[in-house]
Amino acid sequence: MNRNMKIIIVLIIIVIILTPVIFTFYTNYKQEQERIGFRNALVSASNIENQSDIELHEVADGVSSYTEEIGTYLQEDQKNYDEEISILKEFNKTTSNQTQSEYLDLEIRRLEAEKLTYNQVIMDKTLNNEIITNYNQIVVNIKLEVMNFLIGHPDLKQDLESWGIDEDFIVEQKDRYN
Repeated sequence: MNRNMKIIIVLIIIVIILTPVIFTFYTNYKQEQERIGFRNALVSASNIENQSDIELHEVADGVSSYTEEIGTYLQEDQKNYDEEISILKEFNKTTSNQTQSEYLDLEIRRLEAEKLTYNQVIMDKTLNNEIITNYNQIVVNIKLEVMNFLIGHPDLKQDLESWGIDEDFIVEQKDRYN
């Protein structure tokens, strides 16, 4: 064999050997980038939820009936729900990770149900009636779905806990809903 043929054969062998290695590195890199994006989306939405929870407790602690202050707060809080939902939906469009996508779908449903519940509180100017109770039950059911999902995905649950994600995103409050 001439020298050029030997070089071509060596190059082909190198390409054959390096292709799977490069593909593995690229796949790992892409998965890590998705994990970082997932974390960032959840931390952003969770931070909004944490702040909203703090503000709601300041307004509603010890209050057993609807007040204009609660109504005003809930009206303003609708923007927070919209922002949280938007953050999660945007990331969900880009992820190729099925587990992340399923989890985000559940959390988006939960946030939309909570928003609907608070909209009903605003419209009815009461904290409790049959419609609101039904909406609250929908939220509880979705939270239980999230809890069951995380039981089936302990690595995800561990990640959420280590990232300091709001408890509404983790749902460790099973006793609250039984």
